[in-house]
Amino acid sequence: MVVDNDIMLIQYSVNNGQPKGHYTYEYFKLNELEIDTVSEAQGLVEESISLEIDQDIALEIQELLMEP
Repeated sequence: MVVDNDIMLIQYSVNNGQPKGHYTYEYFKLNELEIDTVSEAQGLVEESISLEIDQDIALEIQELLMEP
């Protein structure tokens, strides 16, 4: 782990090549976390699209789902 200007770069490694370590690395997708931290350190932060919907639309959907 390296910290530079409040940005933490993380790289995980599997001790002694243990199968449990490889499974954990793959299961928790630690490689994606490493990529995300490097991207953030380079200023390549993706803007997320808001998935929130207007309350009026949410009420209309709820009404439609409750209709027989």
